[in-house]
Amino acid sequence: MDLKLNWGLVCNRKGTILVVSFFVTSSDSGSLVVDNITSGGKLNSPVTQRVFWASMEGLVAIVLLLIGGEAALKALQTAVIATGLPFAILMIIMSLMLVYSVRKAYKKQKLVKDFEHFETMMEEYKSSEEFVA
Repeated sequence: MDLKLNWGLVCNRKGTILVVSFFVTSSDSGSLVVDNITSGGKLNSPVTQRVFWASMEGLVAIVLLLIGGEAALKALQTAVIATGLPFAILMIIMSLMLVYSVRKAYKKQKLVKDFEHFETMMEEYKSSEEFVA
């Protein structure tokens, strides 16, 4: 018997599961951050407080989608991009500075290694019979 899978349906289901898990974990992380900020940095804040913030985030998302529909979603996406852009620029600058500092440290280490090699060779030369002081 030849069984054929509908790969479009399989990929659709798998994609939906991945997107839902992404949104759930992102919301959970966001709730954790907001909870830590509002609790003054406590790591062991009450669970009800975290549930409250997760519920509020979900409620805001639902209200935005119900009231504004597509326009509210576009506005929310624009706001997220606008707030994330400065952070992305900062991350690029930090990455460039990291590359710069690693190169600088490499050159310094190479210079030290070359100097140590030079000292070793000079000591060997001085201890050899060719060196006359």
